[in-house]
Amino acid sequence: MLNIYKTKNGKLHKTDKLGKDMWVNITNPTPEEIDTIIKHSNININHLNAALDIEEYSRVEITPNYTIILIDVPLKEIRNETNAFTTIPLTILLINNCIVTICLQETELIKPFIDDINVHVDTANRIKFTYQLFLRIASLYQTYLRVIDSKRMEIEANFKGKTKKSDLIELHELESNLVYFATSLSANSIVLEKLLMLNNSKEHSQNDIDILNNAIIEHRQAAEMTNIYRSIISGTRELLASIIDTNLNTVMKLMTSITVVMSIPAIISGFYGMNVNPDSIPLADVSGAFLLVSGITVAICISAILILMKKDML
Repeated sequence: MLNIYKTKNGKLHKTDKLGKDMWVNITNPTPEEIDTIIKHSNININHLNAALDIEEYSRVEITPNYTIILIDVPLKEIRNETNAFTTIPLTILLINNCIVTICLQETELIKPFIDDINVHVDTANRIKFTYQLFLRIASLYQTYLRVIDSKRMEIEANFKGKTKKSDLIELHELESNLVYFATSLSANSIVLEKLLMLNNSKEHSQNDIDILNNAIIEHRQAAEMTNIYRSIISGTRELLASIIDTNLNTVMKLMTSITVVMSIPAIISGFYGMNVNPDSIPLADVSGAFLLVSGITVAICISAILILMKKDML
């Protein structure tokens, strides 16, 4: 899908024609849309293919005709039938007369710019718009990180209730999300630092540099949040595993104790079930021997229960 925008009277407007000072946003482009961009901007097909490679790494590449910036953006997805997060490359092409953004999937990154929500875009100022994108990317990471931490706290809130293996699996999924974030944020920071070193161009105003510095700071903060949440989730996962093991041990201890108590009647009844001379069996000639033996058995069982309770084994 190819959408073209241009700023008019301080507002972002959608248009159908490619021209100067425009923003071309491409999501999962068709071959026809790719041809259109190549003809309009003279972009090398290899660079465009790299932009469409989901495994492409973050970097900055400067050519005589345009600048290529690849940076990872966070993305919501469904993984193992649950809501999860990952990252996907976003390619920004700074061409002489316009800016082009290319991504294989639609993300929440672009929407505030299109809807003009607290973000005022000037498509004629390519540098500032690019740095605004970086700032928005950092903000999106932080938003998703808070969602991940909220899920972690929700799982922790159930610890006093019924702890399930599914909670352990969900914590593992949350930790996997943070691994993706940590890797991408590290690569993004390198790209932003490199851009800061290259900002000697006359196109960069002090305001533009301030926005880039803010983006770098926000990315660092997101990286720190990621590391903190990873440590917390790792500890939470270990705690949950310990709780599950403890609960299992408690059940096994209870079942073992019950087995010990229940074996007493079986042992006594086994003695009286032997095929031996009746005269050699205790209480064989006593009237009411069954009730007497049963009472003795119950007394022994109660004594065993009390002993197990005293030793905290029941």
